[in-house]
Amino acid sequence: GPPAAGAVNSAGRQAHELTRDWALTELLRDADLLAQRCHCDCGPYAVPPSVLAGWRGGCRATLRCRRSLQSEDVECEARTLPQGDRNSTGIWRPERPSLACLALVSKGTIVKR
Repeated sequence: GPPAAGAVNSAGRQAHELTRDWALTELLRDADLLAQRCHCDCGPYAVPPSVLAGWRGGCRATLRCRRSLQSEDVECEARTLPQGDRNSTGIWRPERPSLACLALVSKGTIVKR
């Protein structure tokens, strides 16, 4: 189905309404039906700028440092809430990237006016 209400830009348009390519339109419109869609509930996973994330289905990714060969896997691990509640939630494993990547540095010039 269509994205959740509120997933619109400042003009009230949804992403699939703004594409010029029919394949991309279908992908965005029907994203919730994809087999690779993340069905877990772990919330966002903060990846620092020095890390690249290669996301796969099932809420899994391989994180790689941009400037080295270091990598690690991350995934959303489903959990059931206590008291036999049928709702489920998840937790990221690891909770945050543990890679010690070199920071990206941009060399620039300061211009005084």
